[in-house]
Amino acid sequence: MKRLRFRFQRLLEIKERLEGVRQRAMGEALTALTQEEEALENLRLTQHRYRLAAQEQPARALDLGLLLLNLSYDQRLQREIQVQDDRRAQAAAKAEEERQRLVAARREKRTYEILREKAAAEHRRLQQRHERRQLDEVGEQSYLRRALKGET
Repeated sequence: MKRLRFRFQRLLEIKERLEGVRQRAMGEALTALTQEEEALENLRLTQHRYRLAAQEQPARALDLGLLLLNLSYDQRLQREIQVQDDRRAQAAAKAEEERQRLVAARREKRTYEILREKAAAEHRRLQQRHERRQLDEVGEQSYLRRALKGET
């Protein structure tokens, strides 16, 4: 009997390649998210260290210029933290979007895999049926030969 020819094999291969593309895109999105989170953490750590250093300075005569400079730097760090947090949120949204695309690609691929499995099961069933018919025919011919030999 013929070997199995899955009629959607080409589509399955395309879906497998698409899943690979989606996996790479997901990996890139996660890498970008990790980088944004690390940058945000670095900014927060810098701000924390700066505030600790400002608190640990011994009480001395207040210099208005230095206080304004410190306040300006702290505000700048706060703005940078806000901008970085927005970038991290965008990267997280992109990663979630890529995850959804990957899930959809896997679902589509799985659909074709299930169809292939069903086609393979049907092919095996038909092959077994064909083999049974052949064995029945061989058995019937053997029976007829023995019956003819016994009569003559």
